[in-house]
Amino acid sequence: MLRSIIVSYLVFLGFSSQAQDVYLSPLKKINAGEKEISSISFSSDAKWIAIADKKGEVSVRSFHDDERLTKLSTGDEIILHDFIDQNKKFIVLDNSGKLTTYYTGSKETQTTQFTKGIKTACLDPNSHYLTFLTKDNNIEIQDLKANMTLGRIQKIEGLSSALFIGYDRFGQQLAAINK
Repeated sequence: MLRSIIVSYLVFLGFSSQAQDVYLSPLKKINAGEKEISSISFSSDAKWIAIADKKGEVSVRSFHDDERLTKLSTGDEIILHDFIDQNKKFIVLDNSGKLTTYYTGSKETQTTQFTKGIKTACLDPNSHYLTFLTKDNNIEIQDLKANMTLGRIQKIEGLSSALFIGYDRFGQQLAAINK
């Protein structure tokens, strides 16, 4: 009986440890070029890193050996880029509404044109739906698997200065943050 109490107490002590200082050090230097970086994204398996700049160019590089997989140029401000479908696709959405899909296996590129004047965009937690807010304050939801519009919410008052839209962790609620 005493032995089980001591074991239980020791196990409990293991879970109630105090906070520790955390020190970060650089892991790796990635060659991103000379242009100002606007955003980065990582593949879920940490094999690739995507680096976007202010001029509308995205470079996808191998995280381990810094080798460039591809370079995509949209010519317009990049609103969103991410790896989807278990890293089989890399998508880039720019301000003009052009969605570029790069297939990492076959290295082919496909483009789709959506509504022009995109202010902000997000993916749902499962990366099936691309949702964006247009300059006319319309929200559009695109089904990336079916390659079609899932829905539109028109003329939402109060979103004229929206900085961010995003889903909750279950993908059931969409939220927007204004200035």
